[in-house]
Amino acid sequence: MTTPQGPEPTVADVTAELDVIAARLAAMTEQVAALRGALPPAPYGYAAAPGYPTVLQQFPAPPASPRPTLGERIAAASERGLVGRALAAAGVAITLIGIVLLLVLAAEAGLLGPQLRVAGGALLAAALYALGVRLGRDPGRRAGARALVATGVAAALLGVLAATAVYDWLPAVVGLILAAAVAAVGLLVAARWDSQPLAVTVGAGLLVLAPFVNGGVDALLVGFVLVYAAATVPLQLGRDWTALYAVNTAAATLPLLYAVDDDGATSAVLTALLAVNVAIALGSALLLLRTSTRPVLLALVSSLAALPLAHSDLTGDWLAVVLLGAVTALFFALTTGARLAGVTLAVRSTWLAAGAIGLLGVIAGIIDGDGRILAYLAVAVALSLVMGRAGELDATVRAIATGWTALSVAALLSLNPLGQLLDADALRGQGRGSLLIATALAVVAIAALAWGWVRVRGVAESLPVLIIAGLTGLGLLTVLCVTAGVLVTGGGDGGFRGGHLTATLVYAVAGGAGLLWARRLPAADRGALLLVGLAVVAGAVAKLFLFDLAALGGALRVTAFLVTGLILLGLGVVYARSLATDPVEDSPATR
Repeated sequence: MTTPQGPEPTVADVTAELDVIAARLAAMTEQVAALRGALPPAPYGYAAAPGYPTVLQQFPAPPASPRPTLGERIAAASERGLVGRALAAAGVAITLIGIVLLLVLAAEAGLLGPQLRVAGGALLAAALYALGVRLGRDPGRRAGARALVATGVAAALLGVLAATAVYDWLPAVVGLILAAAVAAVGLLVAARWDSQPLAVTVGAGLLVLAPFVNGGVDALLVGFVLVYAAATVPLQLGRDWTALYAVNTAAATLPLLYAVDDDGATSAVLTALLAVNVAIALGSALLLLRTSTRPVLLALVSSLAALPLAHSDLTGDWLAVVLLGAVTALFFALTTGARLAGVTLAVRSTWLAAGAIGLLGVIAGIIDGDGRILAYLAVAVALSLVMGRAGELDATVRAIATGWTALSVAALLSLNPLGQLLDADALRGQGRGSLLIATALAVVAIAALAWGWVRVRGVAESLPVLIIAGLTGLGLLTVLCVTAGVLVTGGGDGGFRGGHLTATLVYAVAGGAGLLWARRLPAADRGALLLVGLAVVAGAVAKLFLFDLAALGGALRVTAFLVTGLILLGLGVVYARSLATDPVEDSPATR
């Protein structure tokens, strides 16, 4: 019998095909077993994935490796070069201290002569430098060679300072020129080896030891360090040596902070040194920003260079104030330098903050007494109005405006507003007028600040600012109303009480307006404003019972309770309607 596809298979044919299939299945089983044996074990402490061989889960956890002993750790650190670097750093410090003792303290003990002391220090510096350069030819010995070269350069600079300041062998100008030459030539090795640690070691040594050699901080020492800082700027061009820039700027700025405490701190010489320090710090920062990976740190350090200008001993010195004003204007101008290489938004923000701090110092140097507080508050108003219109710098302007307003309101406390709230006769004459103007400016500044935050960030995200601004504004409005009432009535008790009545009514009206505004907002933004409005209304009620009930007279007391009660009744009627339905969504415009 045949089929359309061919002859019908026999039993022998079927049996042969089954044997072939069985052989293939056996081969496949062997392959699967081999693959399972090649699989890595499941991570210790974790269950294997589904289908993972269960036998692999039986492997025991590996034994914990023993903790290295102290000796083994020290040996490992030695292999990494840490021990050698630590010993070299200690050697640099101790050697430089010994040179200081040789140059200065040996003179007090009468040991050796001045010529021998200076010559011995110079020979030791030259020997250390030469030995370091020679060893540095071998890259494997360069770590130790850097320490030798740094010690030699620092020792030579200290020797020049001693010859100029201690022994008066060199005129100041010649000593400064020689110091610049020693720094520029000596640190060429740092540029050749591309070694920032070498140059940082020299700067750190001068920062710590130069005042001991000089016998204190004076104009000569400041000039000496400024010359050194300027001489190292070419070494940093094209390199990312932020640490060297920071150390050198600190080495020049810290002595200036100390110098302004001495007699003659407001002299023209010191002011000129302050200007040179800022010029070197800002100028080199602009050059180094092109290749720096830490631009914000450079901008911050360059800003700190202007810190001595805001020292209290310089306040009132017209020359120093003019210089501070020029530096402040320069900081503000640099915030527009978006096209300058390396001047990022973060750098501009840093300089803008530095300019704001400088402006504080300028105002303090120009204006005294109550007028200073009024000026601070006027700037706070201006900053609050600028919020939202500063483009990329808007976040920075908002932060500066917030901080400035807080500081200005805190400064207002010196005008004794709390005393005016409790006693009609606490202030007299000009004091009342200054407090009235200052409080009005503070209210405007806080209102503009809160509105700026809401306009930019929305009600919900601005809730912390709104709460603080609302509570502060309530207190300021109370001071404003009471001061105005006392001033109008010439210090009479009626004006004092009338001011408190007005303040209570302002609380109630402001809180009610906030609650009514909340009804017009979407449900997502309503809760924050409701909280603020209820807090203001609660403040009005608290003041009504805790102060007005006892302090106000009959008619004023009745008026306060009636008007406040009517406002609360009106709000209750309005809010009797359920807020479950959003009025914005129910408005005809949205249908």
